[in-house]
Amino acid sequence: MSKYVVVDFEMCDVPKGAVREHYNYGTEIIEIGAVLLDDSLNIVDNFKSYVAPQYGYINSRVCQLTKISFQDVIGAPCFKDAMEMFLAWMPEDATLVSWSENDEIQVKYELENKNLDIPQLDRFFGNWLDCQKTFAEKMSTDKNYNLTEALRLTGIDYEDGAHDALV
Repeated sequence: MSKYVVVDFEMCDVPKGAVREHYNYGTEIIEIGAVLLDDSLNIVDNFKSYVAPQYGYINSRVCQLTKISFQDVIGAPCFKDAMEMFLAWMPEDATLVSWSENDEIQVKYELENKNLDIPQLDRFFGNWLDCQKTFAEKMSTDKNYNLTEALRLTGIDYEDGAHDALV
């Protein structure tokens, strides 16, 4: 029985100095949020974890956008530990789904730039479903709608919190 895990990551900025010296990417994951859907697409479980950034920082823009503060990530698991907790929560037969390809790309870059190996992730790469792309196909356009635009176009009301990974 296949299940879908709809996942979202929130990121913080990585200072240019750290990018050049240690980490070759401009953002770093600070929150993982996901819901598990059954075959009828009902939410049956959820996962949420803050992630302690290794190189990044939570500036006022990120804090205002995500409502995540520096205090929220103090004591949070590192990226590798948080991802392993997430993978342990997911069913073996799950299919990962996210709004755009950016989440999959972010995970790949963090693994590469932090010299990490999480073999359990390999089965998802290349099979990660991109809802933004699917939405554009359904709308018969090449436009990459952001999630807020797509929700408005489809008449879906949502609570504030578009940049809360679990929301």
